[in-house]
Amino acid sequence: MLGSHSIAAGAAIALMTISSLSASPPVTGCEGPDAPLKAVVDSAKHDVVITLGPVPRPTIVLPFKADVNIHPGAGDAFDLPPGGGSQSAVFTMAVSGRLIAVGGHLHDFGKEVRLEDVATGKVLARVNALRTPSGEVTGVSHGLYGILGRGPHLIAGRRYRLVAVYQGSPKDSIIGAMGLMGGIFAPDDYAQWSKLDRTNPDYLIDLSPKGQRGVLSLLAAARLAGRAAATAP
Repeated sequence: MLGSHSIAAGAAIALMTISSLSASPPVTGCEGPDAPLKAVVDSAKHDVVITLGPVPRPTIVLPFKADVNIHPGAGDAFDLPPGGGSQSAVFTMAVSGRLIAVGGHLHDFGKEVRLEDVATGKVLARVNALRTPSGEVTGVSHGLYGILGRGPHLIAGRRYRLVAVYQGSPKDSIIGAMGLMGGIFAPDDYAQWSKLDRTNPDYLIDLSPKGQRGVLSLLAAARLAGRAAATAP
């Protein structure tokens, strides 16, 4: 054992070994130009012991989803001209917290979806499309920020922009494009997260996007039920 070293949590580790060919002992039955190398490989041995630190304490997380063209109950697809282009949306967070992992959703000819700070223009998260030379999207990259760090910190009330970029299809328009970023969000204080409002029209449309005609009656029924509960002895 050559020694030990304390490694801080989250640090990247690389192991490098060096063997001297000139000091290699001869190996019986090993001949030819690769004999010295085979001698080293056959006789070298390295023992590595890694002691893991304390397991991080559990934290409360919530699903994160942002869409560049969200319209509750009406779909979120959009069209772009030949050659591509971009679509974006600005939003705020109700509660501060950290984005510890992200993925995304893009259709064919999609290039990337990224999250920016509106005030500074800084890119906080980016998901790249994995695609064929013809522009077919076969998958997307993932950002696992919580493994080697704490992830970008999103501040309540601050403006953020989600941008979806499409590139390709020089002759035809891109029909039915989408751009979403989903992930895992760890709020600074879960107790500050807003309570679910079951009478919100957008919430009711989300429950039944194909039955929007019944949304008003559902909303009225929910309000009546709330009034009855409030006046009950």
